[in-house]
Amino acid sequence: MMRLLPFLLVLVTGSCGKSGTAPEEAQGGSDSPSPAEGISAWDQDAALAETIRNGAPAFGDAGAPRGPRHGSIRSWIQGGQTERALTALEPLSKSDASGEAAFLAGWTLYRAQRYALALPHLMRAVERGPGYPQAELTFFLAGRCLQERGKLEAARAALEADIDLRPKEGGGHFWLAQVLLETGQTEICETHARKALQLYSRPQDRAKVHALLADVHLAKGSPGSARQALERCVEIYPHYEVFYRLSQLCRSAGDTEAAERYLALHNEWRTKAGR
Repeated sequence: MMRLLPFLLVLVTGSCGKSGTAPEEAQGGSDSPSPAEGISAWDQDAALAETIRNGAPAFGDAGAPRGPRHGSIRSWIQGGQTERALTALEPLSKSDASGEAAFLAGWTLYRAQRYALALPHLMRAVERGPGYPQAELTFFLAGRCLQERGKLEAARAALEADIDLRPKEGGGHFWLAQVLLETGQTEICETHARKALQLYSRPQDRAKVHALLADVHLAKGSPGSARQALERCVEIYPHYEVFYRLSQLCRSAGDTEAAERYLALHNEWRTKAGR
């Protein structure tokens, strides 16, 4: 079965946390990992999941954060001086007991889609605890990096922690639903997807949830419901790949007229996108 969602995510990157203010999102990243000091067996899924579950309570109990210890580096990150920031953060990530440098290094690498390199820094931040601005994002970022690396047990633990820490954000629910779909847990996957739909407000975000729900329906053997979800998706936010998938679904169902109509829309929107 061809999954639709990766195609849609090409269009809606940068929209996975709180609408309009979330960290950047994208697919990809293939850096080779290097072990992080102080994290035993960090590349083992179960060990990572245990580290995350042990670290999460401290973030939930944290009081008001201190001021940033690395304000100048934060300004470099905001100004797009990524390599300058990373050069400064690399040694600090290992020595800064507050965890802020590790968090910033992980976040910066994550935004650059260098998920394997971001992961050790984020795991250091988990182990060292909160106490700095935006620390609550740590588990979301770690969860996404773990998901990209195929560490689904640990990714689930991190995204569940994110949901506890940021209950009004849709991103944790959306990406947790993806992890659950990958592991065949379609019922609870659908629950989290629909929760994300409640929390998201941007059209791009809501559209990608409907695309995910289409995958859920297909996994359950309900192509008719999948078609309805995709039709809702393009109604909210048209995308040529979704129109193509709709044409395939309709053709498989014997609805040739609808298949040709959606194929024409696929070609129209693909041309508009310059593809």
